[in-house]
Amino acid sequence: MRPARLVFLLALLALAGCARTGGGMEEPSLASRFAQALGNADPVVESAIERMDGFERLALREEAAIAFASGGRSVPAFDPQSAGAVELAGEVLDPGFAALSAYARALGDVAEGERVEAAPGPDGAELSQAMAVALDRLAASGTAAVPAAQREAGLAGVASLAELPRALVRRGGRAELGAVVAEADPSLRAVTALLRGVLGAEAGSGARGAIRTRRATLEAQHRRFLQAVQRDSRISAGERYAIFRSVAELRDEDPAEDTLAAVVALLDALAAAHAALAADQGGAAAKVGAFEAAVTELGEHVGGSQPGD
Repeated sequence: MRPARLVFLLALLALAGCARTGGGMEEPSLASRFAQALGNADPVVESAIERMDGFERLALREEAAIAFASGGRSVPAFDPQSAGAVELAGEVLDPGFAALSAYARALGDVAEGERVEAAPGPDGAELSQAMAVALDRLAASGTAAVPAAQREAGLAGVASLAELPRALVRRGGRAELGAVVAEADPSLRAVTALLRGVLGAEAGSGARGAIRTRRATLEAQHRRFLQAVQRDSRISAGERYAIFRSVAELRDEDPAEDTLAAVVALLDALAAAHAALAADQGGAAAKVGAFEAAVTELGEHVGGSQPGD
């Protein structure tokens, strides 16, 4: 999804929310707001992962180009030959957010008093299997290996959340809101914990750590390349100027450094808001609001941020 289009869609979603609460219409419940925010989070997270994957691919091409320009004896491949850390992390997030989105649709129906309908798509077993394969690929790459207990809980959580709409349909399509939220909460917490582990709960771990290393390596290689250009007496001042400008302009396209950190913050806010709903806490409104804000903030990182993990 193009960044400008993402900002446009977020603006439309905000306007739609205002329209629902204006003109004397009843404000949506906290559960409805949470369900909508969870549904909106899926494409925003996908766009963030795509952008960071694009940066990692660019960094790999730049490393190959610098090696070639510095006297490499062979012509490097134009495209990376293996998946990068962010692409592999994205393969884990895809089934995770597919399950979360399936739950969001069902929760929205229950919150609005409508009959739940099972949406078409992969079932829980298929999503869990896809995630297991992705986790194996991620571990084999050395990017992230989540603890076995966290892995099993997350895989079971994905299957449970994806199957919950079908289970509600089998029960007649209607359910008590509090019971649905309480039933889903352990699975949702397990899934979000697993996804946080894959992305990196801390700045130096998981995909965040890999991207931080990739960025530092690229910066060091660019600096060494520019130093070599500066020392080469055969290159004129104008040529050195043009080379420096081309490198600087290339780096202007870097995504914000804290993009993946914003995804992790979104997952934290998601789990906290749902737990507050499940416990029927007095502070649930603030936590749902914080989750909505986290979705918006990530959209801003993807759609309009400047270089800044």
